[in-house]
Amino acid sequence: MAVPLSRPRSVDDLSTSRERLRSAIAALREDSDRIAAFESGQERASENQRTAHQAPSEAESVLRQTGRIEPEHLAHSFITGETIDRLSIAEAQAQLDRAKSELGHIEEIQQALESEIHRAQGRLRLRRDSMYEALADVVCGSSEFARLFSELDDAWARLRGLRKCFGAIQQALSGHMPGPMMSRWQTVVPLDYDLSYPLDEQPADLWSQALERLLTNPDAVLPSAK
Repeated sequence: MAVPLSRPRSVDDLSTSRERLRSAIAALREDSDRIAAFESGQERASENQRTAHQAPSEAESVLRQTGRIEPEHLAHSFITGETIDRLSIAEAQAQLDRAKSELGHIEEIQQALESEIHRAQGRLRLRRDSMYEALADVVCGSSEFARLFSELDDAWARLRGLRKCFGAIQQALSGHMPGPMMSRWQTVVPLDYDLSYPLDEQPADLWSQALERLLTNPDAVLPSAK
Protein backbone atom coordinates (compact mmCIF):
# COMPACT_ATOMS: atom_id res chain seq x y z
CA MET A 1 0.00 0.00 0.00
CA ALA A 2 1.09 3.56 -0.66
CA VAL A 3 2.27 5.48 2.37
CA PRO A 4 -0.52 7.93 3.32
CA LEU A 5 0.43 11.58 3.04
CA SER A 6 -1.00 14.57 4.83
CA ARG A 7 -3.64 16.43 2.86
CA PRO A 8 -2.60 19.53 0.89
CA ARG A 9 -2.80 22.70 2.92
CA SER A 10 -5.59 25.22 2.59
CA VAL A 11 -5.46 28.17 0.23
CA ASP A 12 -5.00 30.55 3.16
CA ASP A 13 -2.15 28.48 4.58
CA LEU A 14 -0.41 28.35 1.21
CA SER A 15 -0.87 32.09 0.79
CA THR A 16 0.83 32.60 4.14
CA SER A 17 3.66 30.27 3.04
CA ARG A 18 4.13 32.22 -0.19
CA GLU A 19 4.33 35.49 1.75
CA ARG A 20 6.93 33.93 4.00
CA LEU A 21 8.88 32.87 0.91
CA ARG A 22 8.58 36.40 -0.50
CA SER A 23 10.00 37.88 2.72
CA ALA A 24 12.83 35.32 2.78
CA ILE A 25 13.78 36.11 -0.84
CA ALA A 26 13.77 39.85 -0.13
CA ALA A 27 15.96 39.38 2.97
CA LEU A 28 18.39 37.22 0.99
CA ARG A 29 18.62 39.83 -1.77
CA GLU A 30 19.22 42.59 0.77
CA ASP A 31 22.10 40.70 2.38
CA SER A 32 23.50 39.75 -1.03
CA ASP A 33 23.45 43.42 -2.07
CA ARG A 34 25.13 44.38 1.20
CA ILE A 35 27.94 41.88 0.60
CA ALA A 36 28.36 43.15 -2.96
CA ALA A 37 28.67 46.71 -1.63
CA PHE A 38 31.24 45.62 0.97
CA GLU A 39 33.25 43.72 -1.65
CA SER A 40 33.18 46.72 -3.97
CA GLY A 41 34.42 48.88 -1.10
CA GLN A 42 37.09 46.30 -0.37
CA GLU A 43 38.39 46.58 -3.94
CA ARG A 44 38.59 50.37 -3.65
CA ALA A 45 40.27 50.10 -0.26
CA SER A 46 42.83 47.65 -1.67
CA GLU A 47 43.70 50.11 -4.42
CA ASN A 48 44.00 52.94 -1.88
CA GLN A 49 46.13 50.69 0.31
CA ARG A 50 48.56 50.00 -2.52
CA THR A 51 48.91 53.74 -3.08
CA ALA A 52 49.19 54.46 0.65
CA HIS A 53 51.98 51.88 1.02
CA GLN A 54 54.19 53.97 -1.29
CA ALA A 55 53.63 57.28 0.48
CA PRO A 56 55.63 56.59 3.69
CA SER A 57 58.66 55.43 1.65
CA GLU A 58 58.51 58.58 -0.47
CA ALA A 59 58.11 60.78 2.60
CA GLU A 60 61.04 59.06 4.32
CA SER A 61 63.17 59.69 1.23
CA VAL A 62 62.26 63.40 1.33
CA LEU A 63 63.08 63.54 5.01
CA ARG A 64 66.49 61.94 4.44
CA GLN A 65 67.25 64.35 1.61
CA THR A 66 66.24 67.27 3.81
CA GLY A 67 68.61 66.18 6.57
CA ARG A 68 71.53 65.58 4.20
CA ILE A 69 72.09 69.22 3.16
CA GLU A 70 75.55 70.12 4.45
CA PRO A 71 75.99 73.19 6.71
CA GLU A 72 78.67 74.49 4.30
CA HIS A 73 76.12 74.38 1.46
CA LEU A 74 73.57 76.19 3.60
CA ALA A 75 76.09 78.90 4.57
CA HIS A 76 77.28 79.35 0.97
CA SER A 77 73.73 79.61 -0.36
CA PHE A 78 72.92 82.23 2.25
CA ILE A 79 75.79 84.57 1.44
CA THR A 80 75.30 84.18 -2.31
CA GLY A 81 71.55 84.63 -2.13
CA GLU A 82 70.90 81.17 -3.58
CA THR A 83 67.53 79.72 -2.70
CA ILE A 84 67.39 76.04 -1.73
CA ASP A 85 63.99 74.67 -2.61
CA ARG A 86 63.28 72.18 0.14
CA LEU A 87 60.93 71.47 2.97
CA SER A 88 61.96 72.10 6.51
CA ILE A 89 62.75 69.03 8.54
CA ALA A 90 59.59 69.63 10.55
CA GLU A 91 57.49 69.79 7.39
CA ALA A 92 59.08 66.64 5.96
CA GLN A 93 58.51 64.82 9.26
CA ALA A 94 54.90 65.98 9.24
CA GLN A 95 54.43 64.58 5.72
CA LEU A 96 55.87 61.25 6.86
CA ASP A 97 53.60 61.19 9.89
CA ARG A 98 50.54 61.93 7.71
CA ALA A 99 51.50 59.19 5.26
CA LYS A 100 51.86 56.64 8.05
CA SER A 101 48.59 57.79 9.59
CA GLU A 102 46.74 57.46 6.28
CA LEU A 103 48.20 53.99 5.73
CA GLY A 104 47.12 52.93 9.20
CA HIS A 105 43.64 54.33 8.56
CA ILE A 106 43.18 52.47 5.27
CA GLU A 107 44.44 49.25 6.87
CA GLU A 108 41.90 49.73 9.63
CA ILE A 109 39.18 50.17 6.98
CA GLN A 110 40.34 46.96 5.26
CA GLN A 111 40.10 45.03 8.51
CA ALA A 112 36.62 46.46 9.18
CA LEU A 113 35.44 45.49 5.68
CA GLU A 114 36.81 41.96 6.01
CA SER A 115 35.07 41.59 9.36
CA GLU A 116 31.75 42.87 7.99
CA ILE A 117 31.97 40.63 4.92
CA HIS A 118 32.60 37.61 7.16
CA ARG A 119 29.60 38.46 9.34
CA ALA A 120 27.41 39.20 6.33
CA GLN A 121 28.31 35.87 4.72
CA GLY A 122 27.25 34.12 7.91
CA ARG A 123 23.91 35.95 7.82
CA LEU A 124 23.58 35.12 4.13
CA ARG A 125 23.87 31.40 4.84
CA LEU A 126 21.09 31.69 7.40
CA ARG A 127 18.97 33.73 4.97
CA ARG A 128 19.47 31.15 2.24
CA ASP A 129 18.50 28.32 4.60
CA SER A 130 15.36 30.22 5.61
CA MET A 131 14.49 30.80 1.96
CA TYR A 132 14.75 27.11 1.07
CA GLU A 133 12.78 26.19 4.17
CA ALA A 134 10.01 28.54 3.02
CA LEU A 135 10.25 27.14 -0.51
CA ALA A 136 9.82 23.60 0.82
CA ASP A 137 6.80 24.77 2.81
CA VAL A 138 5.17 26.13 -0.36
CA VAL A 139 6.00 23.10 -2.51
CA CYS A 140 5.34 20.25 -0.09
CA GLY A 141 2.05 21.73 1.06
CA SER A 142 0.69 22.18 -2.46
CA SER A 143 -1.97 20.09 -4.20
CA GLU A 144 0.34 19.86 -7.24
CA PHE A 145 2.98 18.06 -5.17
CA ALA A 146 0.35 15.73 -3.71
CA ARG A 147 -0.82 14.90 -7.25
CA LEU A 148 2.76 14.12 -8.21
CA PHE A 149 2.76 11.42 -5.54
CA SER A 150 -0.52 10.14 -6.96
CA GLU A 151 1.14 9.91 -10.37
CA LEU A 152 3.97 7.93 -8.80
CA ASP A 153 1.51 5.53 -7.17
CA ASP A 154 -0.34 5.16 -10.48
CA ALA A 155 2.93 4.44 -12.31
CA TRP A 156 3.86 1.72 -9.82
CA ALA A 157 0.36 0.24 -10.07
CA ARG A 158 0.57 0.26 -13.87
CA LEU A 159 3.98 -1.44 -13.77
CA ARG A 160 2.77 -4.15 -11.40
CA GLY A 161 -0.32 -4.65 -13.54
CA LEU A 162 1.75 -5.07 -16.71
CA ARG A 163 4.05 -7.59 -15.07
CA LYS A 164 1.04 -9.53 -13.83
CA CYS A 165 -0.36 -9.44 -17.38
CA PHE A 166 2.86 -10.83 -18.85
CA GLY A 167 2.87 -13.57 -16.20
CA ALA A 168 -0.68 -14.56 -17.07
CA ILE A 169 0.20 -14.70 -20.77
CA GLN A 170 3.27 -16.81 -20.09
CA GLN A 171 1.23 -19.22 -17.97
CA ALA A 172 -1.49 -19.46 -20.65
CA LEU A 173 1.15 -20.26 -23.28
CA SER A 174 2.26 -23.19 -21.14
CA GLY A 175 5.97 -22.58 -21.56
CA HIS A 176 5.90 -21.69 -25.24
CA MET A 177 6.73 -17.98 -24.88
CA PRO A 178 10.09 -17.39 -26.62
CA GLY A 179 12.96 -17.12 -24.17
CA PRO A 180 14.09 -13.59 -25.14
CA MET A 181 10.52 -12.29 -24.65
CA MET A 182 10.20 -14.00 -21.29
CA SER A 183 13.56 -12.57 -20.18
CA ARG A 184 12.56 -9.11 -21.30
CA TRP A 185 9.38 -8.82 -19.22
CA GLN A 186 11.08 -10.37 -16.20
CA THR A 187 14.03 -7.97 -16.36
CA VAL A 188 14.28 -5.69 -13.32
CA VAL A 189 14.94 -2.24 -14.73
CA PRO A 190 17.13 0.05 -12.54
CA LEU A 191 15.41 3.06 -11.02
CA ASP A 192 18.42 5.37 -11.26
CA TYR A 193 19.10 7.57 -14.29
CA ASP A 194 20.75 4.92 -16.44
CA LEU A 195 21.15 6.43 -19.88
CA SER A 196 20.86 2.98 -21.49
CA TYR A 197 17.14 2.96 -20.60
CA PRO A 198 14.43 5.35 -21.81
CA LEU A 199 13.69 8.22 -19.46
CA ASP A 200 10.78 10.67 -19.40
CA GLU A 201 12.51 14.02 -18.81
CA GLN A 202 9.35 16.13 -18.82
CA PRO A 203 8.38 15.93 -15.10
CA ALA A 204 11.86 16.88 -13.89
CA ASP A 205 12.13 19.67 -16.47
CA LEU A 206 8.73 21.13 -15.56
CA TRP A 207 9.37 21.05 -11.82
CA SER A 208 12.94 22.37 -12.08
CA GLN A 209 11.73 25.34 -14.12
CA ALA A 210 8.84 25.94 -11.73
CA LEU A 211 11.12 25.93 -8.67
CA GLU A 212 13.48 28.40 -10.34
CA ARG A 213 10.53 30.69 -11.05
CA LEU A 214 9.37 30.46 -7.43
CA LEU A 215 12.72 31.78 -6.23
CA THR A 216 12.15 34.97 -8.22
CA ASN A 217 8.35 35.11 -8.10
CA PRO A 218 6.69 33.48 -5.06
CA ASP A 219 3.34 33.65 -6.87
CA ALA A 220 4.52 31.38 -9.70
CA VAL A 221 2.35 28.32 -10.30
CA LEU A 222 3.51 24.73 -9.91
CA PRO A 223 3.09 22.10 -12.65
CA SER A 224 -0.31 20.43 -12.80
CA ALA A 225 -0.77 16.71 -13.15
CA LYS A 226 -0.59 15.43 -16.70
